[in-house]
Amino acid sequence: MPSNGYAARLDIVDVNDIVGWVAVEHDWEDLCERHGLLVMPDEVLSTSVELRAARFVVNAFTDSDAEADTDVE
Repeated sequence: MPSNGYAARLDIVDVNDIVGWVAVEHDWEDLCERHGLLVMPDEVLSTSVELRAARFVVNAFTDSDAEADTDVE
């Protein structure tokens, strides 16, 4: 995150420039410890303090190509 406190973002991404995706999930244990057991991520304010404190998990074991080739939901 830049020092000015605002999260980096993409305004426009051309579909042809996307080469893959990564599964990113909220760290539910961290979220519940900071806000309580019943909180949902969209209920938490997006302040610069919260964005710095938020934790996310990247699932390295997800194979996006395998899921795209099947009809199973």
